[in-house]
Amino acid sequence: MYKKLTITAVIIIGFILLIIFIPKNTSAPGTEQQGQGLAFFTQDEVAAHATESDCYSIVGGEVYELTDWIARHPGGAQDIIDMCGVDATESYDEVHGNKKGTYSSLEKFKIGTIAE
Repeated sequence: MYKKLTITAVIIIGFILLIIFIPKNTSAPGTEQQGQGLAFFTQDEVAAHATESDCYSIVGGEVYELTDWIARHPGGAQDIIDMCGVDATESYDEVHGNKKGTYSSLEKFKIGTIAE
């Protein structure tokens, strides 16, 4: 009985130590921005998501997860696939830049910002 109690105490103390020593906030790329629920990404991290089944893109310094939008994009899937893994600001603005509400329509896909 004492052996089980000792093991239980060691496990509880271990969890408490983990909670105490795990960092809560960091500004490293790919981590949460304080209070916003968004992450910082490097361009290399975005470039690692360059496929139709895993598509991140940069538009205007913000990072968007566009995988689910590929099949639903009214202009065709290829336009979004071409944006995967790259800074697509210029091509996005060429097509959508002067249309009202296009940047605000991206907001639902926003997952972060490019780290400087």
